[in-house]
Amino acid sequence: MATSSKQIEYQEKMIKKHQSTVDNFKLIFYDNSTLKSLKFINHFNIKELVIENCRNIVIDLENETITKLNIESSQLNSVKGIQNIKNIETLNLTRNLIEDISSLQNLYLLQNLILKNNQIIDISVLKTLKYLQKLDLTGNLDIQIAPLQDMTQLLSLNLSNLKITDITALKSLIQLIDLNISYNPGIDISPVEELTNLKILTAKQNGLKDVKVLTKLKLVELTLFQNEKLDMSSCYLQKSLNKLNLINCGLKDMSQLKDLQDLQELRISMNQLDNILLLKKIINITSLEMSSCQIQDISVLKYLKQLQYLDLCHNEIADISPLQYSKMLCELDISENNIRSIYILKKLFNLKVINISDNAITNIQALQHMIQLTELIASGNYILDFSCIECHKYFTKYMICDQKAFPTTDQIQFSNIIDKIYCVDEQHKQFYKKKSKFNTMHQFQNNITTQLLLLNKNHVQFIFRITSLFDKLNDNKCQEYQ
Repeated sequence: MATSSKQIEYQEKMIKKHQSTVDNFKLIFYDNSTLKSLKFINHFNIKELVIENCRNIVIDLENETITKLNIESSQLNSVKGIQNIKNIETLNLTRNLIEDISSLQNLYLLQNLILKNNQIIDISVLKTLKYLQKLDLTGNLDIQIAPLQDMTQLLSLNLSNLKITDITALKSLIQLIDLNISYNPGIDISPVEELTNLKILTAKQNGLKDVKVLTKLKLVELTLFQNEKLDMSSCYLQKSLNKLNLINCGLKDMSQLKDLQDLQELRISMNQLDNILLLKKIINITSLEMSSCQIQDISVLKYLKQLQYLDLCHNEIADISPLQYSKMLCELDISENNIRSIYILKKLFNLKVINISDNAITNIQALQHMIQLTELIASGNYILDFSCIECHKYFTKYMICDQKAFPTTDQIQFSNIIDKIYCVDEQHKQFYKKKSKFNTMHQFQNNITTQLLLLNKNHVQFIFRITSLFDKLNDNKCQEYQ
C-alpha cells in the first residue's frame, strides 16, 4: 500500500521528536528518556527496530513487518506485548531486568534469541519455538538449563557466565554446531563428547585440567583461553582444527600441535614455551599470536610464508631477520623486545600496521618507502628523526611519543653501522646471486661479533669485528670502532 503524504509527514514528525534515524527500513532510537509508547511505529514500514538505553519504554505496538527487534540496556522488566510483533525472526534483549519470558512462547518464527545479562530463571516456554536455532543465555546467574534437553533443533548455544557445573541436559542436542560454556568454574565438560556435530567450542576460564573428551570431536575452532592448569598431553587434537586459542593454558611445548597442518589461526600467548620449532610443520598458518612467551629465537618463522598477522610483543627477541620471508604480512607487533634494527622490514611490502614500541630502535629509515602503512606505533625507542615517513599519506594511527632518553653518539653510530653492513650483505647476495653466510640476523651478528662494554654511564666502547662479508673484506680480519 502506498504511503500517503500525511503518513510521511507524521513519520518525519515522530523521527524529529524522538531524535531517531531511519536507514534502509531500519529505525533506531538511542539514549532517549522521552520515548515511552511504541504505538506510533505502526505507521512505519520497517524491517528492523533498534532501541538502546531508552529506559521508559513499553512494548505496545502491533507490527507485521518487523523481523528484527533489538531492545538493549533499557531497564526493561517485562516483555509483555511482544507477542503482537508476530513475524520476529531475530530478538535481542541484552542487559535488561527481565525475569518472565512467557510472552515469547507464541513467536513461532523466532530463529535467533539473545537474552544476555537479565534475571531469567525459567526458560521452559522456549520449547515451543521449533524454529529457534541460536540461543544466548549469557549472564543469567540463576537460570535452570534442564529445559534445553527438549530443544534439539538448536545449532548455536551460549551458556557463558551462568555459574553452572552440570551440562548433562546438552547430551540430546546432537545438531549443535557452536557451543560457548566459558566462565563457569568447575564445569564438567564430559557431556560435550556426545555432541558429534560440534564444530566450534569456546571454554574460557573454566578451570579445566584436561580435555581428553574432545579427542573424537572434529572441531574446526577451539578456544580454551586461560585454563591455567590444563594438561594437553592426554588430548589428541583432530587435524580438522582451523582456529586454536590456548592463551595462558600452561603450555610448555607444542607437541600436540604437530599434526595440525590445516591450522590457520593460532593464539598461544602467555605460555612459557621451551621452544617453538614445531611451528615449521604448520606452514599454512596466516595468523599467529605468541606474546609474553619468553621467546628469544624466531628462526623457525622463516617457514611460515603465509603469515598475515603476527604478534610477538613482550618477548626477548633481538633478531627479527626471519620475518623477511613472510612477504604476506599485513600486521606486525614486535613491541617490548630487545630489537635494535628493523632494516629487514623494508622487504615487507604488504605491511600496513606496525607496532615497534618499547625496543632499542634508533633508525626507522626502513619505513621510508612503505607508503602503504596505515598505523605506526613507535613509542619508547631512541628515535629522533621521523622525517623519512613524513610523506606517508594513509596513517590513521600514528604514535611516536615518549621516546627514551637518547643514547650516546657511539651507540647511534653503532646501530647505523649494523644497518649499513646488513645492507651491504644484501647487495652482495643480489650482485653475485649467492646465498649469504648469514641466514639469520643472529648468525650475522655472531659473525660480526659485536660486544658492548659499558665502562661507565657516560662512555661506551664497542669491539667490532667484521669477517667474510664479501671479497673486499676477506683480508680485513678485524676492524675496531670506538
